[in-house]
Amino acid sequence: MSDMNTLPKGILTSQHRGVRVWWITAPDLQGTVDRLAVVLGEHLRDSDELHVSYHGMQTGWLETSKPKLFRPPAQSIDLDFEYSTLVVLRDRAPSAEPEGG
Repeated sequence: MSDMNTLPKGILTSQHRGVRVWWITAPDLQGTVDRLAVVLGEHLRDSDELHVSYHGMQTGWLETSKPKLFRPPAQSIDLDFEYSTLVVLRDRAPSAEPEGG
């Protein structure tokens, strides 16, 4: 298992009291999925509870003109997106700490 701080670019991590969190960003959906696979392959344990949240956000656009044979050029807009995923792994194993109550 690799150290949480030696992951590829585009992945931020945090850890506290058995909860491990990754925020994954990529310029395309395939990049997000690839980075998610790295995180899960390296850090998911059998005793973990997995939570995943996905987000796609428009980051820009480009107006283009596509030539058409025997017709005026067709105008179109190409949208740019950035994708992010929040992954939370929490150990389901019972804790050694006594519960107050």
